[in-house]
Amino acid sequence: TIRSLITQGRTPDLCLVPKKDFYASLHPILFKDPSYCTPITTTTPPAAPPTGPDTPTVSLWHPSLEGRLNLHILKAKGVGVKEGQRVFVCAGVYHGSEVLCNAARSGSQRGGGEAGGLGEWLQFDLAIQELPRGSCLCLALWSERGSPERRKIWERSVGEREREREEAMVGWGNINLFDFRGRLVHGRVCVRLQAPPKGCDDRLYPLGHTGYSSSGSTTSGVDEVDTMIEVEFEKRPLPTPSLPSRRPAWQRWRSGTPLTPVAAGGEGGVWRARQGAGGAGLPPCLVEAVRWASRDQVSQLYLLMKEWPPLSPEASLELLAGPSADPAVRCLAVRHLDRALSDDALLQYMLQLVQSLKHEHYLHSSLLCLLLRRGLCNARLGHIFFWHLKAESELWPRREHILAMMEAYCRGLGAAGVVGLARQVTAVATMARLAHSVREKAEGAKKTEYLKGKLEQTEYSHSLQHLPSPLHPAITLGRLRVSECRVIDSARCPLLLAWHSSGDGTPHPPAVIFKYGDDLRQDMLCLQILTLMARLWAQGGLELPLVPYRCQATTRDQGLIEVVEGAATVYSIQRVSTLGAIQVDSSRLYKWIREKNRTASKLDQAVDNFSKSCAAYCVATFVLGIGDRHPSNIMVSRDGMIFHIDFGHILGNFKKKFGIPRERVPFVLTSDFLLVIAKGAENPKDSQEFQRFQQLCGKAYLALRHHYRLLAVLFCQLVNTGMPEVQVRGGGVFWSVCVTVTAAVVDVCRAGSHHWLGIASGGSVHMKVMSVEGPGVHAGGKGDGEGERRTLFVKQRNTQQFGIQMKTATATLTGGTP
Repeated sequence: TIRSLITQGRTPDLCLVPKKDFYASLHPILFKDPSYCTPITTTTPPAAPPTGPDTPTVSLWHPSLEGRLNLHILKAKGVGVKEGQRVFVCAGVYHGSEVLCNAARSGSQRGGGEAGGLGEWLQFDLAIQELPRGSCLCLALWSERGSPERRKIWERSVGEREREREEAMVGWGNINLFDFRGRLVHGRVCVRLQAPPKGCDDRLYPLGHTGYSSSGSTTSGVDEVDTMIEVEFEKRPLPTPSLPSRRPAWQRWRSGTPLTPVAAGGEGGVWRARQGAGGAGLPPCLVEAVRWASRDQVSQLYLLMKEWPPLSPEASLELLAGPSADPAVRCLAVRHLDRALSDDALLQYMLQLVQSLKHEHYLHSSLLCLLLRRGLCNARLGHIFFWHLKAESELWPRREHILAMMEAYCRGLGAAGVVGLARQVTAVATMARLAHSVREKAEGAKKTEYLKGKLEQTEYSHSLQHLPSPLHPAITLGRLRVSECRVIDSARCPLLLAWHSSGDGTPHPPAVIFKYGDDLRQDMLCLQILTLMARLWAQGGLELPLVPYRCQATTRDQGLIEVVEGAATVYSIQRVSTLGAIQVDSSRLYKWIREKNRTASKLDQAVDNFSKSCAAYCVATFVLGIGDRHPSNIMVSRDGMIFHIDFGHILGNFKKKFGIPRERVPFVLTSDFLLVIAKGAENPKDSQEFQRFQQLCGKAYLALRHHYRLLAVLFCQLVNTGMPEVQVRGGGVFWSVCVTVTAAVVDVCRAGSHHWLGIASGGSVHMKVMSVEGPGVHAGGKGDGEGERRTLFVKQRNTQQFGIQMKTATATLTGGTP
């Protein structure tokens, strides 16, 4: 409606109405069950035999169903013929009005009341595996008069039968051989017969409607006086259903990580399952199992690709991750991505898509065309695309290719767009020269003074003022706020630069930190995953706010980081305490938040923000294996939002001192945080707020558990990018808990314990992973396929300070995804 009004040039009028009042204004829905849902009476057609979705089934082409269609005529009920008359049954298989095989006829038996002595098997000249989906079984009950010597009169012509009138149809009935689920009818079936149609002289009436009921049903609704034929289809033993540990080959492969290769000798099983598996899960492992030296298999794959349903972004990204993927496969994956992802969703995966360009055999590719087309139509997406290419320009396998990609994008922008982009590139180069000069020439406390002096010079100020922001292309930077610019006290001497607004009344743009000598692509990866986690939680109905500040690598060893306005590190907040150097005031953080939020409503909102964001980062840092967490890289904003910075150690690559890991906890949950969560209560662990916090952590983890493979795919695509923490070691990916522990921990959560990791009330949660091995990817770097046992021990060590009792949670999972 809104779109149509805008198209007509009219301004839509919107009004906010409370949800409760809106629902109250709606008319009640007077829904009545349709007739087919009401109890069946004698006037309704018989119901179909019960076949639930859990009934074991096999394909119609299974070898166990080879052979011809057989039908057992059991008996006829309510046969309205005179005593002494003989009856027989005619049967045929039709597809619409087309006969599929010759009709069959049973022997005649004496009728009257119930002809229980039929008991004859009829065999049709039609293989079961050749039955079409719309095939129908037509039955008719006939009576005959005269002596047995004239029994073959039914084989005479219609005219002869009309003249002699020795036989007459008692009734007819039709049934579909397949139910609505596409399953072949089996077992005993009662077919209700209808009165003979007028003017029909044929043995069967295929144009009539269909209907049947199970002979054992108590609600069949068939009156005792109605004429019925009870038949039985030949029973064939179904193959034994596969056990969970013996799933189809492609499903067992899918339970591993994206880099898990198909086990030796397993390619044949996956390839043989190509027709029986769903398209959403099969394509990645099927492409892996194809023998590319066989043109027969390749051509069959191309035919199958035309029949695949729309692929999920996860499957499409996985198809683009392999360097040996076929161009046709990659083109298919790109088409599905283009159809499934909006610009915002495509921007979410830009880091991986740019890396996938390295695997293209040719400069002109469908993936590059997609990124160029979307980037030129969306300024923000194109801006991020360009800077991702710029950051990889020194590391690209074929430098001439990436330069051509950047040139193609710049040519598409036009003259006006290129001018703004050139200003950004010049500004970043100026920041690099300035940072290098500060590190080389300034000393100690004089670094900030040296920086401010350089910024006053026209050589630097002209390049750094009045240009589009490299982090926010929609924001124009004004004059430098030299008084607020400084050199951050760190080994790399990062520069903090601040600007005035462009003069149009807008607030000051966010300050920027320029880091020289660090690879920020790893920070970009973590922030991307955090943003994705927030989106996945929102899709699951969880409101867990994160603060994924913007970060952009400009080259392999430099980049820009956005400064979150009004935030302070936990260390700086604790440092203002009046206690001694060794003593720490646990309530200082809560007091700081209370000072920033004077009113009760603002304080409640700030505490709520803190609790939710703390739960989100506890789960996120555990899943990603983020280490080196200390008060200097955990920050809190004025509105209570907590967030982490500096992701230099991820995926379990923790710092060590004399060979001993410095990380003793999987995530940080100090007494300072517990006091804020409990709103300053004396015993935070006994508060209801902390109980809700624990439950929220469990829900957040389970929500991510459903998408663990997507997270693994995003990391796997960055294995060969040169990031020190994301690489292949010993034949497998050196993961942390992000991939290997997920399947084991989920059983702890599903066991009913909302203490998802045994969260200790009071600070430290000590976790020891005794044996965490997933299929294909684990600590030793070697995979042995299915059937592995993974055990997770989560221990809360007895701490005298908080009086935590020893608890052990053990989860054992046998191969595969639960």
